[in-house]
Amino acid sequence: DRKRWFGVLSSGQGIEFGVGIVTAEEVDRVNILQATHQAMRDALAGLEPRADHALVDGRSVPTLGTQHTALVNADSRSYSIAAASIVAKVTRDRIMDTLAEAHPAFGWDTNRGYATQAHRAAIRRVGVTRHHRRSFGAVRELLEDKGINLPRKGEILPGMRQPRERLRGEEDEDIDDIDEEDEDDEEDEEHGEDA
Repeated sequence: DRKRWFGVLSSGQGIEFGVGIVTAEEVDRVNILQATHQAMRDALAGLEPRADHALVDGRSVPTLGTQHTALVNADSRSYSIAAASIVAKVTRDRIMDTLAEAHPAFGWDTNRGYATQAHRAAIRRVGVTRHHRRSFGAVRELLEDKGINLPRKGEILPGMRQPRERLRGEEDEDIDDIDEEDEDDEEDEEHGEDA
């Protein structure tokens, strides 16, 4: 049970972890991959003492700022990464529970933000909140159908903050490619598979 393991991990008995959280706006501005890298950097920055080396689930992150080893499918190969996955998911679940109280129509306490049929229907019925990623296909389509101009990758519309400067070595991936990967993950989650 994730919550029980989270309790063990956060008991303060020689276990340190940092958590990085980025907003939907940040994801829309830089893309989900770069936002994930920023969350990793933020999580590492929150560690005391600082980490000398990190394990990363997936590919290498040239902009991480810490020596690291990248491991594909690492949560099944590393106890440290499995523990980090528990911390990340319990943190996400707590955030989604809080958002569900403020926005009950979306069912975030059960779908955890994934694009289930019920969540998509709620978006069509109720609209979107600032917590929805505008770069996600279903949200983008809804807003464009309502005549709301959305920025394309790299475009800044009035009222938007300027994006932070890209760090040397950060990859330039297309938001649409990332969204397709997200939708695959969301379909896996919808069918009970852990992405």
